[in-house]
Amino acid sequence: MAKRLIITADDMGYNVERNRGIIECFQRGAITNSSLMVNGIAAADAAHLALKYGLPTGLHFNITEGAPVNKSNKYTTITDKEGFFLGKQGLRQAVLDKIIDCQEVREEMNAQIKRYEELIGSKPVYVDGHQHAHIIPGLSEVFAEVLEEHHIQATRVPYEKNLKEVSWLGEPWEKILFTFSDDAARARPIFKAHNIWESDLFFGLATMGCNMSIERLQTGITRAFDSVPNLINQTVTCELMSHPGFACQGDGGCGEGPDDFSQSSDREYEKSVLESEDMAQFYKKNGIMLMSYHQCLESLK
Repeated sequence: MAKRLIITADDMGYNVERNRGIIECFQRGAITNSSLMVNGIAAADAAHLALKYGLPTGLHFNITEGAPVNKSNKYTTITDKEGFFLGKQGLRQAVLDKIIDCQEVREEMNAQIKRYEELIGSKPVYVDGHQHAHIIPGLSEVFAEVLEEHHIQATRVPYEKNLKEVSWLGEPWEKILFTFSDDAARARPIFKAHNIWESDLFFGLATMGCNMSIERLQTGITRAFDSVPNLINQTVTCELMSHPGFACQGDGGCGEGPDDFSQSSDREYEKSVLESEDMAQFYKKNGIMLMSYHQCLESLK
């Protein structure tokens, strides 16, 4: 079995320190691509660095944090009275309460794809969702339709087969992560119906910040690949979600200022784990090829 691993660094564009940390990670062979937040205050800096150093990027569609990209139409259901998105839990509750106008979601998604194209010079080959908003039941259909309309080929489906084996999380995080994984399982057939590619496997829900370690990454990646039959002529692709970078020292965020996670040492800690020689040797020993979304999609042609 040929093993391919996509290592995505999320949230590029949030602040300049994060951008710099992600580029360092890429230069050291620790990540393969990054998802760009185009409503982040450092999005232009992120795009400049990605193009300068050849970092493959996709769009990190953000409909939960900060201010919208679309300024021409004032939203009434996906933002609050101050014009900011409703937050991770606020959006989910609004969807459950059936007060979200999906046309607003569509408009904002189109605006973010357009902004990405302005920054990078081409449409993204893949789009995922900040805080996994793209897999919320009721929104995943709109997300898939817009991707297909733009001929965008791939997305992330954060379904973890072995999430139940995670022992270091307590409430409320355990419940939240199982909700993400369950939502992903429901979204999968919707994305498939719209001809959107996803990796065969996914890992990383429970290894954010201080919860990441070399041992947990190696065990989780090994278990992921071991969960599928070892067929000689089969190629299996797994995505590892990560959040490396340097701590925000000044301005950051998407219009409301930086959050606690961005200002902590957790992202630099993730960076050190990903860049470790132990991880490099692990990939080599286990015959794991590091590839970007772009390379995986090229191989399908």
